[in-house]
Amino acid sequence: MDKIPHSINKKEWEKYLERELDHQELLILKGIQYEQIYNYQINNLYDILDKDNLTIKNLVDFDNSLFESLKVLKITDNIKYLKHGLLLFIYNFKNYKNLFNNETKSIEELFDIDFLENNNFAKNDKNTNQIILYIISYIYKLKIIIYDVLDKTKPKEIINMSKSEQIETIYLGKILEYYLPIIQKQNKKQKRINHSKGNELYECWINYIKQEQYVKNLKEKHNYDSDISKTESDSSEESINDEKELLKEKFNLS
Repeated sequence: MDKIPHSINKKEWEKYLERELDHQELLILKGIQYEQIYNYQINNLYDILDKDNLTIKNLVDFDNSLFESLKVLKITDNIKYLKHGLLLFIYNFKNYKNLFNNETKSIEELFDIDFLENNNFAKNDKNTNQIILYIISYIYKLKIIIYDVLDKTKPKEIINMSKSEQIETIYLGKILEYYLPIIQKQNKKQKRINHSKGNELYECWINYIKQEQYVKNLKEKHNYDSDISKTESDSSEESINDEKELLKEKFNLS
């Protein structure tokens, strides 16, 4: 058998394993691929932030990243209550014109608010996130400066919907619709952080594959009438099952 590949190429793995990858295995490879892409863009974002003496406070999960970032920046300590309050605000003020600073149109004229029918912010798209940012800026009297690493024409977007003269400033990073909480640097040599969950899952999977191949080699090499070889194989199969359960528990696989 060929040497175990340290690759995220599907064909290389299927050639090595002499079988097709299952759904979970494909998700593992896709996950580390996306993680590498986002980590590359996160490093690009760091380069931009360095010029303004800013840095990423924490990495947040890809799901719900805008709300998680607002929580890290202490805009809220309860995302569920914040979402509920925003929905009520949209419902009650959707027809009001001149609500926002330097904007004459109402919320329903500016945005698609069909998601109100489902009573949630489940859809992570530009329209929904923009509504959230506008209203957060208005309610909390915030100037929100967003560093968009992929927007070459307008890398720094400023949202200031409050009519108050006393406003605070917060910073967000943005990669597509993935948001990150940004703060002032505490020191010049502040360490850069990247996502690692996908790589951890990939390494666990490789360990599982190694154990699986070990059992397969035992079956080919030993006579299973031997109590010794059977005991050794049974022990290894138990180890594989333990590894499977670890993967499911640690990374919420079903």
